[in-house]
Amino acid sequence: GGLFGPKVWHSNSPNRKVVLQCNDKFKKSVSSTDPETGEKTYREKQKCKSSHLTEEQVKDAFLRICRRLEEDREVIIKNLRVILDSLDNTDELETDGRKLSGELDIVAGMIEEGGEADHLAELSARYEQIDNRIRQIQKELALKRNRIHEINKYIRSLEFLDSVEFREELWCSMVQKVTVTGRVLSFNMADGSVMEEKIS
Repeated sequence: GGLFGPKVWHSNSPNRKVVLQCNDKFKKSVSSTDPETGEKTYREKQKCKSSHLTEEQVKDAFLRICRRLEEDREVIIKNLRVILDSLDNTDELETDGRKLSGELDIVAGMIEEGGEADHLAELSARYEQIDNRIRQIQKELALKRNRIHEINKYIRSLEFLDSVEFREELWCSMVQKVTVTGRVLSFNMADGSVMEEKIS
């Protein structure tokens, strides 16, 4: 399937209606270009079989999920705080990063001093290896910080959850994406969980 987008039905009539529909619903073919010849080829694309949705159906399903979350709010927040504690422990990664930065400085100094070609090649390879590991640690730390931010935002949303009416800011803070499978909406929530609701 593809992404859902708004489509206008009966645009020039009193029955005008905006629906959400898979963008691949009526796609007949996809093209690809042969890298050697530059020739375009077309093949039939399997059309999406998902039915259309209205914005109200998606909002109603989201509000039903909010009501379920409201019932278990305290347990969910408690569990999320445990996850935050484990994510917040970055001491080991930060220590490894500092040690590797020191080692990188030493290897860089040895390379600057020069020497035999074989020895310089070994040092360069070692420098590259250390630098890659430092970048990997920085990436892991950034992912953890981002995850902590997302979970904290999700917890704040849960603390002030009001499932009576739809609010766009609540949706944005809680939902990462929604997948449509038949008549079921799977909500990928900001805490990493997936919650399903049938379309009414």
